[in-house]
Amino acid sequence: MRRYIFIILAALSLAVIWSLSRGVWADAPAQSQAPGPVFERRTPVVLAVQRCGPAVVNIATRRETVERDPFFLGLPDVFLKNLPPGAAEHRRVVQSLGSGVLIHEDGYIVTNAHVVQSGGEIKVLLADKREFDATLVSADTENDLAIIKISDGKAFPAAQLGTSSDLMAGETVIAIGNPFGYTNTVSTGVVSAVDRTLDFEGGVKYEGLIQVDAPINPGNSGGALLNINGEVIGINVAIRADAEGIGFAIPVDRVREDLARLLNFRNVKRLWLGARLTEDRRKDAAGRWWSTVRVADVERDSPAAKSGLATADVLENVGPHAVRSLLDFETEMMRRAVGDTIKLRISRGGAEKTLEVTLGQAPKPDGAKLALERLGLHLEQMTAALAKKGRSAIDSGLMVTGVERDSSAAKAGFEAGDVIVQANTHRLKETTDLGYVLSPLEENAKVVLQVVRGRFAVHVAVPVRGKPNLLH
Repeated sequence: MRRYIFIILAALSLAVIWSLSRGVWADAPAQSQAPGPVFERRTPVVLAVQRCGPAVVNIATRRETVERDPFFLGLPDVFLKNLPPGAAEHRRVVQSLGSGVLIHEDGYIVTNAHVVQSGGEIKVLLADKREFDATLVSADTENDLAIIKISDGKAFPAAQLGTSSDLMAGETVIAIGNPFGYTNTVSTGVVSAVDRTLDFEGGVKYEGLIQVDAPINPGNSGGALLNINGEVIGINVAIRADAEGIGFAIPVDRVREDLARLLNFRNVKRLWLGARLTEDRRKDAAGRWWSTVRVADVERDSPAAKSGLATADVLENVGPHAVRSLLDFETEMMRRAVGDTIKLRISRGGAEKTLEVTLGQAPKPDGAKLALERLGLHLEQMTAALAKKGRSAIDSGLMVTGVERDSSAAKAGFEAGDVIVQANTHRLKETTDLGYVLSPLEENAKVVLQVVRGRFAVHVAVPVRGKPNLLH
């Protein structure tokens, strides 16, 4: 009897063990395949980078210069013509790397002036690895901003410009650029402070900058500083070499204001409309920004005046293209040429009206007059004969023949015999070239002049006086 009980108990034990083992092995695959908690990986920072990243570009410049060796200055031609080719010249290659931001689908890129000021060859590499040759449109060395352009026949990805008027210390910011050539590098941090001032050698001063603690390295210059919404709130401009975690950016509101000068089609393309426009920006209840482009001034007897355009008119369209910002208007006009007739749809007193304007050839500025009025310099266009007489190493540019007492040029140390070869990023061949540079500058703005004196060449920042001529 006991034997049967033992057998039954043993069988029951085996059945229980078998049943439990089945349950354990059956559950094992389910436990190994059970999904863990799922987190949203596309944080606001990721979304901001995805929104603006394609509009940030890498910029590389290369320029080869040829300079006359000062040792050979003043030698008679009979000696020079017997020298081996290139013996009396020095060749120098200047290269730089930086970043930029596409601000319009037509291929306009904003960057720092110091990134492209060497001129020469400018290469742009997009985030999608496409490479383009770029041309320098205009530069403002006083504010260290420049516009370059690439072309493809198709629309480029453009960044959304935000505002820097409401920045808060401590808010998250994102820097995108190309430090040391590493394309589209992202770093994050916070706004450390606003309205900072940086002083550099040569009297160069940057004011009203945004200070951030996002890591910014060489090559970041010209790149985008974003808010958490992916809007550009600044253009990265400088770092302190003696400190870590300190970077600076030009506020986007100042960039927006400077675009009117950088894309001044009267100076860039010699077109004459004869009207100055301003942009009024406002934020709606949903926090979205809206712009109204309004006529501020109309030049007498200009094409704009003859068409009937008047002060306070609101510009709605240029041809079929809507004008949503001053940038839209400027870039649309950059497509035009002298003699083109365009249709402007305006709003006046609540009623819409269409005007036709035929663009004229912009009157040439009197560069010699402006140089005297705004700088205190008497200038004469350089010639080979004048260069030989003055034993100058160069035979092009503008020679200083006199300096007005107590003028900004006099205070900067100019002397008769100096030769000015460049103003900001513009090479000077005649006084008109300098006139185009000086005419749009605000009072007390500085123009950076490259000056040759004897065997030496230097850059001098000189403040200008008088009011600008900003009419288009």
